[in-house]
Amino acid sequence: MDTNNLLQSNQRQRSLFLILIFTLVASGITLALLSQIQNYEHEQTSFTPLEVLLKQKNKQQANPLPTQVENINIENWKVYRNKEYGFEFGYPQGWVITNDLKAGVNIYETGKQDKDQISVWVDSENLINRIRGVHSISNEEDYIFQGVSTKKLSGYSGITAKPVYILIFEKNDNFFTINLPPSLFDQVLSTFKFTK
Repeated sequence: MDTNNLLQSNQRQRSLFLILIFTLVASGITLALLSQIQNYEHEQTSFTPLEVLLKQKNKQQANPLPTQVENINIENWKVYRNKEYGFEFGYPQGWVITNDLKAGVNIYETGKQDKDQISVWVDSENLINRIRGVHSISNEEDYIFQGVSTKKLSGYSGITAKPVYILIFEKNDNFFTINLPPSLFDQVLSTFKFTK
């Protein structure tokens, strides 16, 4: 009887062991499949801006970047101030600050489906290569902004797929990146001041 109990106990242990192994293998396969699905979804979303840019590239030839600046009255503009990095600039009434962080700001046009954007960011390193990877840059030129040697890039935003001018320069041991719609480029820059 002891032998039968021992055999039954061993068979139960083997059965439990096999069930445990099967469960672990099935769980591993499930996790691997979920990881593959997440990677696939990430790859799909990662390429979305590129797809937008490729579609926009065809439009670029038909619709080159605007070269004329609209005559816009800046008297009633609001003022954004960043005390941490010591700068301020004006932006149109009716535009909304969506990200106001220590290192920068995004301001969007409201009331339109196809929104323009103004953004100013400060970083300890030059982000020009990252910017080239995000945006479809069609032109780069040297530019002087408030006596500072600057790189001016123009092209189409990888975020909004709209025309954009981007200034990148170093001031006070920091790199500034200013993204502006061409229609507001001169006006916003005319209000930009360093306060430190």
